Amino acid sequence: MQLEKGEIHMLKLTKKAKKDANGWAKVSKAVWPSVRTLPSQLVELQETNDGGFIRLTREGETVLDWS
Repeated sequence: MQLEKGEIHMLKLTKKAKKDANGWAKVSKAVWPSVRTLPSQLVELQETNDGGFIRLTREGETVLDWS
């Protein structure tokens, strides 16, 4: 899997974002369309009416460790 610069940047922002106890970070409605395009192997998504929530999978964490 080849990731684009923008995708790697979004993963890094996800890792850096303030998260709840379960690792979920809030995503605004404006940013949600970009988040939805991230590979499902790397992130978990929960859509809401005002955007949603995102968290990295183990594979996503590994990708960031090596990027």
